[in-house]
Amino acid sequence: MTNLFNYQTLQVSLQKSSKSLLISFKEEYLNFETLFELESILTWVKAHLEISTIFLSSHHEQFSLGVDKQHLKTFHVDQLRKYTDRVEKLVQAMICLPQTIVIDLKEGAYDYGLELALGADLRISRTDVNIAFNHHRLGVMPSTTSIDLLKSIVGMGHVRDWILTADEIPGEHLATSGLVSRRYSRQHRNEFINELLLNLNLGAPVQRTQTKLAMSKDVLQLYEEKRDFSHKLQEASLQTQDWDKEVGEFISAKDMGKILKFDPSLKSKDLN
Repeated sequence: MTNLFNYQTLQVSLQKSSKSLLISFKEEYLNFETLFELESILTWVKAHLEISTIFLSSHHEQFSLGVDKQHLKTFHVDQLRKYTDRVEKLVQAMICLPQTIVIDLKEGAYDYGLELALGADLRISRTDVNIAFNHHRLGVMPSTTSIDLLKSIVGMGHVRDWILTADEIPGEHLATSGLVSRRYSRQHRNEFINELLLNLNLGAPVQRTQTKLAMSKDVLQLYEEKRDFSHKLQEASLQTQDWDKEVGEFISAKDMGKILKFDPSLKSKDLN
């Protein structure tokens, strides 16, 4: 298929039979350039209502390995803040788009790559998929938008288990939880995806768009209500700069109290 745009980190093409825009990550990790280019193509597609579905995948075996761990260790506070803000805004943009968004997790996705996938309407994967919300082991925290989205999909029990343990979650658990809508075998991937995209295009466009808007309203409203609270939580987390440390070297909760004393705007009483 013809590449529609000259992006460095994305391949973009059209599947006319299903009126789908196909986007594929060229990079294994979710870097700033990928985030910028993804924002650009999502801005473009918002005005093209003749496209009914956006299919987002990857050139690699996994959808996304998330942030580059070695690159993460070099981030200053402002860099990480900009990175996480951009991921969160992309998730919100995906929720608000009129098109149905399908993300193929393939064999897996991790930390911020997995957060990004929460913005999709449908997530599919291979039968042997493994994913992890491994943020805490990297010394970072997921956005509250992602936590609320995940809660709306799988329930708070799974959210607590998956995020707090940061363990890998096998495919059979994902299928029963609802996070992954459908799974396919490696040898039948192309056939499976083509059939899914064609079936999605059979629905009435106006009704499908309005239904998506109805399903998204609660999550977006909750984000607006919690925005200030969420900002304070993220800012407090950023003060530790734990992302440049190894597991076992993270700042303790006791030492965190000392850090907050130097910034009155981040004291615990403000987080209640």
